[in-house]
Amino acid sequence: HVFGVLLALSRKLPLALRHQRERHWGQDEDYAGVFEWVGKRLVMIGAGSIGERVLHLAGGFGMTGVAVRASGRETPGALRTVTPEAMHAELAEADAVVAALPFTDATYRMLDAQTFAAMKPGAVFVNVGRGETVDQYDLVEALESGQIGAAALDVFEDEPLPASSPLWDMDNVILTPHVSGETPHYAERALDLFADNLTRWRSGQDLRNQVDLQAGY
Repeated sequence: HVFGVLLALSRKLPLALRHQRERHWGQDEDYAGVFEWVGKRLVMIGAGSIGERVLHLAGGFGMTGVAVRASGRETPGALRTVTPEAMHAELAEADAVVAALPFTDATYRMLDAQTFAAMKPGAVFVNVGRGETVDQYDLVEALESGQIGAAALDVFEDEPLPASSPLWDMDNVILTPHVSGETPHYAERALDLFADNLTRWRSGQDLRNQVDLQAGY
């Protein structure tokens, strides 16, 4: 999902679909802003299993990736890993910023005006974590000012997203209704994980994907 929306935004596919509905043959200048992800920098905020997978795939697109995670623990596929306190310096070099944060007291509206101001002007922002981690009003302002060039949002603080939200009418935004994790193989993979953990539990081994109840994820 993350790379689907990144590719769509870099190739101006939302504009192409709008022209298709209008039966309008666009001109070359309409697509003057298309670009490649090869050689671009991706900053992954929240480097759990989703973040690690995004960073792994980023390499296939010729991108370099930096991970932001609370523990600062080294992240496979990342050029380096930093803590949230050092995040702003990395955002200044990011062409794409992807968030996959859990919702906790520490992450509530963590991504706010200061965060967006620290980003490279025109960068693309993607959120597939939790809507509550983003200050939506600050995000709208950053999109309207051009500080953020485009965004793809799958999660929102209020779901369904209210019809009054200005995000609905923004040409540089892709909205999806909290479906980025949907796949026909989800149940199969979840059951495989459950079965493996049951075997591990019976034999006294460490379980996979354990939740830290104190941290909240």
